[in-house]
Amino acid sequence: MKIEYCHIENFGKLHDYKVDFNDGINVIKQNNGWGKSTLAAFIRAMFYGLEGKGRTGVSNNERRKFKPWQGGAYGGSLKFETKGRHYIIERFFGSKDAEDTFVLRNADTNLEVSDFSANIGEELFHINSESFNKTVFISQNDCANSDASGDINSRIGNISDSIDLNRFESAEKKLKDEINRLNTTKTGLQGKLSADLSIVRGRLNQNANIEESIDTLMARIDSRKEEINRIKQENRELSLRKDRATKAAGRIALKTRYAELTEDLLLKEKAMNEEKGYFPGEVPGPDRFKEWESANRSLQSARAVSESHMLNGTEKAAYDSLCSAFKDGVPDEDTINGYMAETNRLYDLKAEDAKNTLSEEESGRYSFLKEIFNNDRNPSETVKKLNEDWSAKENADANAVMKTNDRDRDIKDLNALKKASSGRVLTVLLIGVLISLTGLLFTVVPSLNALIENVFGGFLNIIVIALGLMIFTTFVFLIVRNSKRFNEIEGEIAEKTDEINRLSEEAEEKERRVKGYLDRHNIFYEDDLKAVLFTLYTDASNYEKLSEKAEKAENFNHKDEISRLEHDIADYLKGFGLFKDSDDLKNMLTELKGKRERYIDLAKRVTEKGNAELQISKAKETLNEQLNAFSFTPMPDIDSQLLDIGKHIESFNAKESLYKDALLRKEKFESDNDMDDVNAIVDEADMISADELNSIQEDIDGRLEEAEGLLKIDANNLDSYNERFEAFLDDTEETERLNGEILSVKKKRETLVKVRDFLNTARENLTSKYIGPLQSGFDEYYEVLCGTKDEFKLDANMKLTKTEQGAQRERETLSYGYQDLCGFCMRLSMADAMYKGEKPVLILDDPFVNLDDEKLNGAKKLVESVAEKYQIIYMTCRENRI
Repeated sequence: MKIEYCHIENFGKLHDYKVDFNDGINVIKQNNGWGKSTLAAFIRAMFYGLEGKGRTGVSNNERRKFKPWQGGAYGGSLKFETKGRHYIIERFFGSKDAEDTFVLRNADTNLEVSDFSANIGEELFHINSESFNKTVFISQNDCANSDASGDINSRIGNISDSIDLNRFESAEKKLKDEINRLNTTKTGLQGKLSADLSIVRGRLNQNANIEESIDTLMARIDSRKEEINRIKQENRELSLRKDRATKAAGRIALKTRYAELTEDLLLKEKAMNEEKGYFPGEVPGPDRFKEWESANRSLQSARAVSESHMLNGTEKAAYDSLCSAFKDGVPDEDTINGYMAETNRLYDLKAEDAKNTLSEEESGRYSFLKEIFNNDRNPSETVKKLNEDWSAKENADANAVMKTNDRDRDIKDLNALKKASSGRVLTVLLIGVLISLTGLLFTVVPSLNALIENVFGGFLNIIVIALGLMIFTTFVFLIVRNSKRFNEIEGEIAEKTDEINRLSEEAEEKERRVKGYLDRHNIFYEDDLKAVLFTLYTDASNYEKLSEKAEKAENFNHKDEISRLEHDIADYLKGFGLFKDSDDLKNMLTELKGKRERYIDLAKRVTEKGNAELQISKAKETLNEQLNAFSFTPMPDIDSQLLDIGKHIESFNAKESLYKDALLRKEKFESDNDMDDVNAIVDEADMISADELNSIQEDIDGRLEEAEGLLKIDANNLDSYNERFEAFLDDTEETERLNGEILSVKKKRETLVKVRDFLNTARENLTSKYIGPLQSGFDEYYEVLCGTKDEFKLDANMKLTKTEQGAQRERETLSYGYQDLCGFCMRLSMADAMYKGEKPVLILDDPFVNLDDEKLNGAKKLVESVAEKYQIIYMTCRENRI
């Protein structure tokens, strides 16, 4: 298939824009904001219409997104060729789907045809719009995405319409939704039912002893009434005690206060002296203790460093082994890297020799093609010219048909014009003759002349004669004008006849040239000669590649250099006892490099541990001297000892401060009061304070209020208990119902899980049949783009992974550039697999924005290679991406 041109009337910011496309690569280089992505979207919309129906956001609704900025007709036309036929799509869009129009014309006849409907994209490419966006339409924002839809899987696998993989996805989604709806999570039906059952069971547990609770509650109500009567009697007795206590309260208060101050002072003095007994000598001050803490922190820090750098048994053995291995000196990193570079060069030379050697299959193919092309050094150019000649022949035939149809219409129109003109001319002639004869009759016959003069005056006959002469003059003019027009049309018909003859001769000459070449090379052909030429061009290209490879295999090899490199690298490795065999040189050098780094790391830890041990010794010596100065004996666990000393220092300072405060309060009381009056004797029966009486009163009032409140609550709860007993009976029935429903939902979910697993197994078995061709195509394109082969794997779900450090990594873990180039190669591979015969057009909307310069050069080569079998429309904003 090939797109020949498109004309945008109005689409987004583009207006009255027309562009022609050729075979191979068509580059559209414009600055950012010009409308390259809009042009790409227009081409897709011509085949599939606008996307985003029903979406409110402008970015997701193409009808709103590409509504013309300047107004006017919304849409345009596109001409394309498929299977030798040329068509023109005319599609215009309204404010909604119902207002859209679609017309398909035969480009050769310009007549409307019904070869395809408005769903031309799906009918032509056999995939929907989503799958089109994931294969041949590659944009810069979606290059990395190469996930296969159901349409793509069906197209790649050549699966019949009866097996609709989109239905697999739809069914899988419905199964997943239903399983999720039934699952045991909080939002699942089984989970909700279990939660309901748990609630009901909780209520049952709460109400299990409801009958006993009712009996207990009634007994408690009687007990509360008796308690209320007892409390009221206590209240009456307390009123009598208040009267006696009020009189003695004043004297007792002072005596009690003084006794409290004296006792408090003695207690605080005792506590201070007890704490002071902890210290064997002078109590250290806060500043001195901070010095001890600082010295201890230095000790603990040095211990931590020592422990962190201590070698375990395995590390110690490794260190001793490495010391033995490097007894003659540690290998230099630059030297190892130099040998690593030599190893890479060795592998490259081996790979180049292997690459330039023809396989058995290639040798056979080369011999076969050599007989066809008779040692022609550049047959692809010759065959390409033949293809151009045959296309020119077909174009000449098509133009001849159009010219013939045009000429036949001109002849038909000319005959019709002659017939119509002759009738009009004769009519004008007869009218002119009749009018002229009437005028003469009026002049020649006296009686008529007299009558005309009496009625109309004397000039009517002259006017009639003049009118007749004018009509006759018109008749002559018409004859001359029509004759001139007829001659012009006949001249155009003759020119078109000459052009038709020229086109026919040109087509015959091209056909003789092409068939003559095929006959000379004994190449069989029937009706589909264009397909034969396409196959012949492929064979010619393969012959040239095989010729070049055979010449390199004959003239270039690197055996001597390979032998020298292997010998030098092996000698170096033997010096460290690591050489095994020549097939694993790179891994042996990597092992040597790793051992060097391991040795340096372990040696550094040994040195730092020794330094830390010196710091520990110095810190211990300093702490011992400071503790001895205050008569403390240093303990093995110095950290705990310092913590204990610090607590006692803090406790002593606090207790000393409390003692001084108590002494001041006692001295102030003695100066403020008459101590003889304070020490006078008071009747013990009246030695009860107002506060104690009030406390007793508050206790009585509180107990009375509490008892009356509890009695009221118990009375109210009695009805509630009766209602809970009825609810208990209802919950028993609800538990049985929920258990049955949970069992039913569980069985249904287990059945759906088995169905889903069977469906996935069936789809994986179906898609696994074409993983091989897709993998091969991807590897081939990746090698062209990157210049190297990396280990990528494609699974049955069309997911691509890369093997890194012994494990398969998801493609999303790679850089954006690698994701883009992998997605691009994968899309090309899918396009090759989907279209075995006629190829579609590849639309590239600047897909290489994330590639570095090296990968960008590979991408250019890949696009040039792909352009041999695809027409490519490549849009970019930078010169270096062309």
